[in-house]
Amino acid sequence: MAPTPQTNTDLAAIAAALRASDDIVICGHVSPDGDCLGSQLALAAALRSLGKRVACLLAKDEPADARLSFLPGFADLVPAARYDGPARTFVAVDVPTRARIGDAASLLDASETSVVVDHHAVETTMADLTYVDPDAASTTMLVWELAGLLGADRTGDVALCCYTGLVTDTGRFQYQNTDAAALRAASEMAAAGADAAFVSRAVFQSRSEASVRLEGIAIGRMRLEAGGAIARSWLSREDFEALGATKADAEPVIDALRSIAGVRVACVLREQDGAVRGSLRAKDGTDVAAIARRFGGGGHVAAAGFTLELPLSEAVATVGRALEEAVAAAPLVKRGTSGLSLVVGVNKPAGMSSHDVVNRCRRIFGERRVGHTGTLDPMATGVLPVCVGPATRLGAYLTGHDKRYRVRIAFGAGTDTDDAEGRVLRTAPVPARVLDPEFARAFVAGLVGARKQMPPAYSAVKVGGTKSYEAARSGSIIELKPRDIVVHDALLLGVREAADGCDLPSWDVEFHVSKGTYIRALARDAGAALGCPAHVAALERTALGLLSLEECVSLEALADLGDRAALDPVRLLGARFAFAQGDMAARVANGAALGSAELPLFERRRTTSALELCACTAGVRESCEPPKDGELVAVVSDNRLAALYGYDRARDRFKARCVFQTGVSRGRDC
Repeated sequence: MAPTPQTNTDLAAIAAALRASDDIVICGHVSPDGDCLGSQLALAAALRSLGKRVACLLAKDEPADARLSFLPGFADLVPAARYDGPARTFVAVDVPTRARIGDAASLLDASETSVVVDHHAVETTMADLTYVDPDAASTTMLVWELAGLLGADRTGDVALCCYTGLVTDTGRFQYQNTDAAALRAASEMAAAGADAAFVSRAVFQSRSEASVRLEGIAIGRMRLEAGGAIARSWLSREDFEALGATKADAEPVIDALRSIAGVRVACVLREQDGAVRGSLRAKDGTDVAAIARRFGGGGHVAAAGFTLELPLSEAVATVGRALEEAVAAAPLVKRGTSGLSLVVGVNKPAGMSSHDVVNRCRRIFGERRVGHTGTLDPMATGVLPVCVGPATRLGAYLTGHDKRYRVRIAFGAGTDTDDAEGRVLRTAPVPARVLDPEFARAFVAGLVGARKQMPPAYSAVKVGGTKSYEAARSGSIIELKPRDIVVHDALLLGVREAADGCDLPSWDVEFHVSKGTYIRALARDAGAALGCPAHVAALERTALGLLSLEECVSLEALADLGDRAALDPVRLLGARFAFAQGDMAARVANGAALGSAELPLFERRRTTSALELCACTAGVRESCEPPKDGELVAVVSDNRLAALYGYDRARDRFKARCVFQTGVSRGRDC
């Protein structure tokens, strides 16, 4: 999957959380489409088959698209504003942000456990457990997988709902998101009972007269611009009133504009509820989601939407200018066609955000699907793993590791961000003992161990669906809670007086810490313990899990090396591994479950080959220990990472967690 900053778990963990809950509410986004409703109702059917109490909610108190009324459970949808039942576990599907769950926000806040399953890539999250795969053609593909992990019966209702979401979000398998994985999933759903012809008739061949007449009006107003690359039109409130049309009646209109030869981007604006709603579709590499974000909206690269609080005439002009600029800036290329699937280590320079590094890597590799794991602040440097192509699905599995840092802690000034980029809030004299190397060494050594840590105000920690740094930037006060962290090791490298570009006395320290530890908070708390404010003056990450700084390359070197910079993901995962060839490789490619006896496990040598008595392959030995429940195993085929499997002790078998159809490169040296 393409990791997004909010992804913090996998579907197996979400399945476990849902199995442990009895009262579950499932909500989608406002104005739900086929993928949204299909995801809700499919997951509800799966959970009910396991005896769970489930309610499906509408984000707004408004009618859902009547064309989807055939979906099992449609009649039982309840507006969130009118729901008064329990909501111990809140599940949001096909919706990435709090703003899009409408009236359900209060239920999210009141829930004991919150979950997001989605395929929209955004920078924030609103849930405790979040799984986002932007490479999935629809959210129902993820729900289909989740239902399997739940052990639910996927035949009948679950298959019908999932197929409906998939076929609508791919535009009848015509959009750019239609890939081999989508077609395989559709085949599985059809085999499980989804009637493709029935769905086609219900959704695509049952348009109202008003819908067809709206399309005629829109085509009559259509403008072809930028040499025919842009097709755009608009519909007024009066158009809807004259025909007695609904919002759902307007949904098919944009497909007519998009179908014109030579059109790269189609846009339809429609007046509704005192605002103007915009829909965007692309046929090439033009990122319409980026256009939508300019207006506070979002979506996919090829399909997005937004809302403008403007008069219709002004909205038409404003959006027209933005479309021309976007099309002119976007080269006419196929979307994500590099064919690469690999992991590299970047030595991030100071002054760039992690997102900036990702954008640079997209240009280097000519690949849209690029993501990072382990965000670094702009001022920080060092280890940043970057996944390219289908390898982006590894992102969720490369997180959660210990980290190592080299940090300079400056004493005498505290900032609002707890680092040198923040605004100085307070100053104080530095006690003389701070400059005593023996005292400093003993103090740093005393930081080792488990402790509670209060995250910085400017951090990604979420409270009530809001990131702490977002609240801080807006001037709001947010109540953070201490978190459990571990400082595995701390070593004083040196004590400095005011020099070397720092106007304050400082310590250079090496830290080895657990996931979730904020070095800025360690610096802040060290100053507080010593009686003076402190902040991070410089920060370098020297290791993330098994990836060291020595293995990382600069962006300039990466541009020269290209795929020759690829690292071995099997080693970075730190997991045991297995080899698959022939028929076994074919079964792995299809995600088939495997018995434990079918998958002998191997591990890297713990000593030199000269000291090993039972060598199988250079650097590798067969593992003597049986698999552990929930253990993640990497499966290698043709010297590429083919899949990740998890062990189910109750059934004594391995189940597919993530399958890479083209495999992930293991680098030049493997």
